[in-house]
Amino acid sequence: MSNNAEKITFTSIARELGVTTSVVSRVMKNNSTTISIGRETKKKILTMAWERGLQLNRNIGLIASGRDEISTFYHPAAAGILERCGELGFGIFSGHYKEESNAEIPEFLLKRSIGGIISFDNIPKKIKAFLAEENIPCVVMNPSINPLSEDCILFNDYENMMELLLYLSEKRYKSYIYISSDSRIHYSQMVMKSFSDFLKKGSFEGQILTSTPSRELEILALLEKLVRNSTSDTVFITPARFFTMKILEFFSKHGKRLPKDGGVVGCSLLADYYIPKLTTIYYPFYEMGVTAVDMLKDKWKTRQFNIKSRIILGRLIKNEST
Repeated sequence: MSNNAEKITFTSIARELGVTTSVVSRVMKNNSTTISIGRETKKKILTMAWERGLQLNRNIGLIASGRDEISTFYHPAAAGILERCGELGFGIFSGHYKEESNAEIPEFLLKRSIGGIISFDNIPKKIKAFLAEENIPCVVMNPSINPLSEDCILFNDYENMMELLLYLSEKRYKSYIYISSDSRIHYSQMVMKSFSDFLKKGSFEGQILTSTPSRELEILALLEKLVRNSTSDTVFITPARFFTMKILEFFSKHGKRLPKDGGVVGCSLLADYYIPKLTTIYYPFYEMGVTAVDMLKDKWKTRQFNIKSRIILGRLIKNEST
């Protein structure tokens, strides 16, 4: 948008609300003098600007927790975001925070250098409140908790796990062991519910091992014992890299062979690096990133903040480890 067109838009909003064009400009650009403008006036300006389609830029901000910038941009979802933004001519900013309770609002948000946010996981309360006050739309990818509280993109975790378990039952497995690294997150809750529902429906044995930092050694000792005693009708399932490697280490240590002495379903990132290759569930994070950009684009077009979610389908990959 040219400066002239931008000024006219500011002027029309100012005329309708009975304020000066300077006031509208200061609110929209959120500069150092915005603080002197009353909260109610600011809210009216931001609401009207959003409803009338005023958009200062087509930039997207990425935020993530507990990771440095390099690791975030190597994430497959980030690749999808970057490539889709490149196709659409959108700019990219990035920011990180260490803890939910101390999450600082990124500079690019304070200066309104972006028109929307994509978050890796849930948005901290402080940042979420700022987005709501400033009428800045957001999309959350794969939230750990309470996914219905915000616009988000999820995988079909329950259905993916049920498909896997039905496939394993056709392979004549009777004893199922699922290893989770965190039972608090939404993904684990959906997978464990699917696992429990499956066991209730059939005449199978099964158990869930949930690891925490304080229980890791205990879980590893139990897991090694289970591997040592495994038979051809036992299958171990874990999405975690660490536990995938430990299970395979224990198989080797105790002279076990896949799938003769038990099956393994492991982390998709490691599936192709072992012989035999591992059965796994592939999660298309790249597609999730592309979808997140398209959701923001739709929000800009429709000027809607409706809470909704989109489901990305995972894919069962059958290999020789089961």
